[in-house]
Amino acid sequence: EGAGFVPVVPTGGPPHAACYERVGFVQAKKLQTRRSWTRRSGDELTGNPGDWRVLDDHGDERTVREAEFLVSHEHVGGERWRRIGTYRAWQVRESQVLRTIEGKAVAQAGDWVVEGRGGERWPVTDEQFRRTYRPARH
Repeated sequence: EGAGFVPVVPTGGPPHAACYERVGFVQAKKLQTRRSWTRRSGDELTGNPGDWRVLDDHGDERTVREAEFLVSHEHVGGERWRRIGTYRAWQVRESQVLRTIEGKAVAQAGDWVVEGRGGERWPVTDEQFRRTYRPARH
């Protein structure tokens, strides 16, 4: 257990994880070809044909596998989609490397880790998280 060791976090997240609802709208288009993209943190990720390229109103880009996209977005017309669904999420105190579906991504201290229905995880900056998630109403 040298420097940088991060314990395995169980499904559902650490004890301080909570449920959050996704909010807001995005532009989305199904990819016809492989597309690499870079997170603001510098992580290089890749979407494949059939995945969805998602762009929010602040210019944050990501790719989402079709099955996950269709259960996490509601079509409102054209390329415009509403973000829907409730997810487990937690804020991290130190950097963590996540193995996402699109590649390796780093959650920096202060970022959030969001966990999808299938156990997949992805990092979200604090600023983006506060803009696009809210505590779930039970």
